[in-house]
Amino acid sequence: MAVRHGHRLPKHVGGGGRNRAELERQLGLTIVKVSGTGQTNLFKYVAGLNPLDPTSRFTFSIASVPGQAWQRSLSFNPVVSGRTYSITARSNLMTGSWTPINGSAPSDNGATRTIIDLGASGTTKFYHVDITKP
Repeated sequence: MAVRHGHRLPKHVGGGGRNRAELERQLGLTIVKVSGTGQTNLFKYVAGLNPLDPTSRFTFSIASVPGQAWQRSLSFNPVVSGRTYSITARSNLMTGSWTPINGSAPSDNGATRTIIDLGASGTTKFYHVDITKP
């Protein structure tokens, strides 16, 4: 079972009257709005979170790497044993394929994993963290 995690989107996104259903169809993903953390119970199960605890949530952050203009530090939390994590990206949210990033070896600090995207060139890049639970 695999789940893709991304940020929630508002009901109407972008120009031209695109709505959530149209965007879901175009991206091939299901975007679910859930009260509380914004993460579905299915996602929480796969990610190893507690669906009854509103503070139990998956986080993802992007930061610049000092002195490395074309690199980004990607951190996510929590990393749970028995799960496989991979990061994919693309430069356009509406078109193109999600491809694995050219990343450094993962570095874990407690439940937080950090990977450096060594190819974060360009002005825009969209990321997905794919979580797989066997």
